Amino acid sequence: MIKVAQLTDLPALMTFYNDLIVAMVPSGWQKGVYPDENYVRTAIVHGELFVNWQDDQIVSAMVLNSVANDGYAQAAWAVADTGDNILLIHTLGVSPALQGRGIAQQMVNFAIAYGRKMHKQAIHLDALATNLPPQKLYLKCGFNYIATLPLFYADTGWTDFLLYELVLG
Repeated sequence: MIKVAQLTDLPALMTFYNDLIVAMVPSGWQKGVYPDENYVRTAIVHGELFVNWQDDQIVSAMVLNSVANDGYAQAAWAVADTGDNILLIHTLGVSPALQGRGIAQQMVNFAIAYGRKMHKQAIHLDALATNLPPQKLYLKCGFNYIATLPLFYADTGWTDFLLYELVLG
């Protein structure tokens, strides 16, 4: 069941993300840096963090909003970001014990449906250049590869990321 996270979910979400960081080395994420508690709390407060629960356990989570990395402006998107017309997927993670079961694809499909419901024109996202599974997933879900660009994030520094776009509608 995918639902909007509540503040009462914060401890379970931090455990989920911290466990994911430990299990997914090298994920690019760093415990205490990204996703940190302030980031997760802010996403919850803004209604942007979505959690997939199964049997009272978080099996996946992601943030959906319109906040793009500054480097996105360098990409030749089919649909340019004009403020609030783009949905971005951030911090999509699946419990390591449950990977390979289609859960990430469920989350991406949820994001696509959510984007359409919110009348977004496209979904943009990035994937660490060395992280192949999500790259395959995004292509499978209909996203188009746009570019590989060096982007700066607090947890990775300047690192190459592959940018993807799905035009909605």
